[in-house]
Amino acid sequence: MNLSFYTIDDLRLGPNLWTETRFDAVQDVLTHYRNLPGDTVKELGLMNGARKLLRIRRAGLSPGGQDLENVLVTDCLAQTPWQGASEVLAAARKCVSALKVRYCLDHDRLVPKPAELPEELRQSGFGPPVVRRAYIAATGWLSPAELKRRFPEERGAFSFPLVLKYLADVHLDDGPRTMELTHWDLRRLEARAGTFAASK
Repeated sequence: MNLSFYTIDDLRLGPNLWTETRFDAVQDVLTHYRNLPGDTVKELGLMNGARKLLRIRRAGLSPGGQDLENVLVTDCLAQTPWQGASEVLAAARKCVSALKVRYCLDHDRLVPKPAELPEELRQSGFGPPVVRRAYIAATGWLSPAELKRRFPEERGAFSFPLVLKYLADVHLDDGPRTMELTHWDLRRLEARAGTFAASK
């Protein structure tokens, strides 16, 4: 895969006014991205020919929030031609490390970076987990319905709720249990049960 890179200086300006700059090397795009103002909704991505893959975005940590942070965008990683491409993963790791990324933007919410699946969930999890509550930074525990009501998914949004964990019913080998799960624990269990695509 022949990768190149790009930045956009501020998505809030709209496609007729923002500036897109292209680079051949990841170190060059990182230097340019760092030099763009920190109070803008800037973007860093990869290109394979005409195809673009957004990797890093400067996003607000809560809807309407002014606290902007570099986040890793995960939405398209599982799509072809990007899925499993070692060059894409290596470039993403360099960007995450260089920019000290702490959170991911997964669809309509910010979540902490992935961690290892807990041992008790690695061989268990029959049937889809049922989410009872989500813990939102600066808000607290909300039901899934209340989360959607308070933070509706908006196309073109530049700030998102920060979901730190979920309280969910999980079916383990020794029976059902209510557990606190990370976003990625939940997604892995949903994928195992084949319900993630149906839930979006």
